[in-house]
Amino acid sequence: MSLTIEQMKKLLKEINSSLKEVLFDYCTAPHSQKIVLHFKEALPLLICFQEAFLRFHLTQYSGQDTSSFFSKKLTQHLRGWYLKSCELVNEDRILRMVFKKGELTQTLISELIPKKPHCYLVDSQRSILVSLHPTIHTSYIPPKTLPPLLSLGSPEDITSTSVEAMYRHKELEAEFLKKRNTLVAELKNKLNKTQKAEAKFSEELEKALLWEQAHHEASLLQANLYKITKGLRQVSVNDWLKDNREIILNLDPTLPPSEEVSKRFQKSKKLKKAIDPLSAQLKQAHQAVEKLSLMLEQVQQIETKQELESFCQIHEELSKKITKNKLAKKTLSLPYHEFVTQAGLKIWVGKNAHANDKLTFTYAHGSDYWLHARDGPGSHVILHLGKHLKPDEESLLDAIHAALFYSKAKERQEGEVCITQCKYVSRYKKNLPGKVHLSLQRITYAKIDLERLKKLKENKFTNLS
Repeated sequence: MSLTIEQMKKLLKEINSSLKEVLFDYCTAPHSQKIVLHFKEALPLLICFQEAFLRFHLTQYSGQDTSSFFSKKLTQHLRGWYLKSCELVNEDRILRMVFKKGELTQTLISELIPKKPHCYLVDSQRSILVSLHPTIHTSYIPPKTLPPLLSLGSPEDITSTSVEAMYRHKELEAEFLKKRNTLVAELKNKLNKTQKAEAKFSEELEKALLWEQAHHEASLLQANLYKITKGLRQVSVNDWLKDNREIILNLDPTLPPSEEVSKRFQKSKKLKKAIDPLSAQLKQAHQAVEKLSLMLEQVQQIETKQELESFCQIHEELSKKITKNKLAKKTLSLPYHEFVTQAGLKIWVGKNAHANDKLTFTYAHGSDYWLHARDGPGSHVILHLGKHLKPDEESLLDAIHAALFYSKAKERQEGEVCITQCKYVSRYKKNLPGKVHLSLQRITYAKIDLERLKKLKENKFTNLS
């Protein structure tokens, strides 16, 4: 964080003065790394876990009223609870908020630490109820060491309003840079493609301009047709354009002599006919290269949001294309359904045989857990872990139930499930998508728990990337 301990303490006083003993209402997530805690008849509290903007403060601007898995869970656990206290742990960047309901307490712990920001909701026994990012731990363990607290030296008379204004400016600046960099990348991509096209047209035009040579060689062969027999690879002829000096012409041994001559005349005619279209295409490509180079130079010199908006208005087609490309990427259908466990781990379920193949061998990582109902058709199920993580028992049970439910075992409401890691899964045959060989596995038996499946389905996410 860029705030000093003294400044954070001042913000805490403001927060406690406004929110202490106030009823929590709900939580939203204007960004995947932001949460906004809403209270009854009080300003919301924003906590940001984006590394460049780590902070907490009361907010007048809470952004879009959207939600995430984490914010939904916070709402479920904390709605109707009162904020008892809000403090910094060991006078550092760990914000601890204690909520109370009767004699019960729950604590929201926000670790605003560079490179590894995190947030946990724990009960009175420090058992983790929900976390911002997946974790292998079931109980909260405080970080052992924290990096030095660096400060930008902002004024000491700080308030939530001034902090929000400062970071709002930073976020808008970052948004501007991201948009400009996207535009630069798109222009560089278009320029690179256009330069390649220009080089291609130039090369083809050079070849086309040799049509007279091709025509002359065809004429030489025609005049010496009596020398050529099928199967010859070369023939020696006298070139009347070079003082009847002897030259060697290569032949296609598979063609009859007459076809060899005819083919060369046709090639000459084709090359001559291509000159005008290629010249026009080369000119058009050259003009496009010059235009894109100028546009790229202009964008790289843009320094304000207003200048960028003005540029985009002038070059509306380019802006529309970039927006269209973004939407196309967002609406790209994925080969799996996605669920999220209570611990925040993702479960991916293949949609069909081809999707199973793509899910297992393209999207999944080697360390991810792979599950499949034994002895029958069904979906490949991936428990996505990330690096060096092991699944908690509940998440693994959720994945086992998904493997059973999305298979023929659903009819029996029970069955055996193969469990391994993706690195031990290989294709059985190339032309049999979804068929795999397991070099290592273990088998478990389970009966379908309808209540568990119901909870898992409630956490089904959209299948758009």
